[in-house]
Amino acid sequence: MSQYFGPLKDYVNSLIRVITTDGRTLQGTLLAIDNQTNLILTDTIERTIQEHDSDAPNEIRELGILLLRGDLVLICGEVDEEMDDEINWMAVKGDTIGSTKHV
Repeated sequence: MSQYFGPLKDYVNSLIRVITTDGRTLQGTLLAIDNQTNLILTDTIERTIQEHDSDAPNEIRELGILLLRGDLVLICGEVDEEMDDEINWMAVKGDTIGSTKHV
């Protein structure tokens, strides 16, 4: 990947959370980024939060190393690890994040 000098370069080696254009929530350590916002994450997890009226449990899937294409990145930001550790993610319920892609 080519070297990138945008604002995300400051978050290399930091824990980040990414919401993708198809509504997935990913979290991992940012290893590299390029000028097209392609991301390489390590120790990546995907969280699936169930809706308020669902009895299904939330899911956390370990994905490991992940190359995420830049055109799938909707938003990303650094995770406050202390605050994140205080959240019981298995008890969180919420509305589904819909796709932002228009076909």
